[in-house]
Amino acid sequence: MVRTSNVSGTFIASKNRLAEGPTYDARTHRFYWVDITNNQINWIEYDDPETIHRVKTNHPVGVIALTSQPNKLLVGAKLGFGFVDLTTPIETAEIDYVLKVHTEEPDASELRFNDGYVDAKGRFYAGSMVDLGFEEKPIGKLYCFDFSKNTANVVETGLTVPNGMGWSPDNKIMYHTDSPRSTIYQYDYDLETGAMTNRRVFVKVNFEGVAVPEPDGLCVSQDGSVWTAIFSTSTVQRYSPQGELLEEITFPAPRVTCPALVGPNYNELVVTSMSLYNERPNYHELAKTEQGEGGNLFKTVLDGVVGIPRNLVNID
Repeated sequence: MVRTSNVSGTFIASKNRLAEGPTYDARTHRFYWVDITNNQINWIEYDDPETIHRVKTNHPVGVIALTSQPNKLLVGAKLGFGFVDLTTPIETAEIDYVLKVHTEEPDASELRFNDGYVDAKGRFYAGSMVDLGFEEKPIGKLYCFDFSKNTANVVETGLTVPNGMGWSPDNKIMYHTDSPRSTIYQYDYDLETGAMTNRRVFVKVNFEGVAVPEPDGLCVSQDGSVWTAIFSTSTVQRYSPQGELLEEITFPAPRVTCPALVGPNYNELVVTSMSLYNERPNYHELAKTEQGEGGNLFKTVLDGVVGIPRNLVNID
């Protein structure tokens, strides 16, 4: 039997256009997320959710990774991989690219990086996709960026919207999502080499009343459960390691985007969301009348569930 619950109220009233990438750093107790459409990196001190810090970047940032230097973030952005240093307060930042990959693509102007994750050896996986406003087509790629070698190897091609990824607690299985295919895939994963083999369907998402449900961001808990936000709904689903639907949690936003298990005890499920008026120029006025709390972040404390701390990219 699938367990269901509802969450009311807002954790962070950010009113972003497209909030994604929730990331908690236990070293500093900072909680980061991005607003892709607004070219913003946001963060709070975790115990002070009402004070939102925002940095405007010169290019959209799809995903952030924690590094061995607290407050210095490695990002997957419009053109590739680079740094944004938030050690000191700033309002705007130029992304310090260390490796540009989209300049070599035939459709470079259409592409940007979307979701990603760091494995237990510090490899930064991130997927590229056609940006909003362009025709959707399967020209995205999944890259594995190794900072120590300054290389980004292509490990998957033909992706439309590469999205949530993560690893099983023993790092033997890797998960990766292609949203328009309603599918979360899994691979056998060799942590020592980074080899991904034997791709197969982990879950083909079904959602009542939605013809093509889109699994978006995901996270994995210590019991091996996979938590995924179903973008075209208000719901986060939890699956067992065998792909059985265990739980559905509904939030007060029509388009949830990514879940993360965060906080001092890693038992707080925080979920980002998107505004329905994401692509419209008069967004700020329209957002005032939006039904639900699209663009805000939400939180619920879970019983008996513990998340896995974020891995770091070693840049020292």
